[in-house]
Amino acid sequence: AFRRSGQQPEAPSYPFNNLGYALLISGRPAEALEALDVAVERGPVTHFMMNNLGLAYEKLGRFDDAEMAFMGALELKPDYVKAKVN
Repeated sequence: AFRRSGQQPEAPSYPFNNLGYALLISGRPAEALEALDVAVERGPVTHFMMNNLGLAYEKLGRFDDAEMAFMGALELKPDYVKAKVN
């Protein structure tokens, strides 16, 4: 469903973020990263999207990128506890 809704030319970022999160919790971080990258490109970028991006990077062992994504989440919402913990 997330893939179908994202196929619309003017689709917002949310279906891609949701697809990315679903792939993350399914243990498919490389595929999650692809979906989350599309989400960021399409915008609007949200704090939870950046946190999910950080989680994907972390699972892939890209710790510097993960830290940058978590910091990006905190720039968007300084009191976002999940990003602070991550």
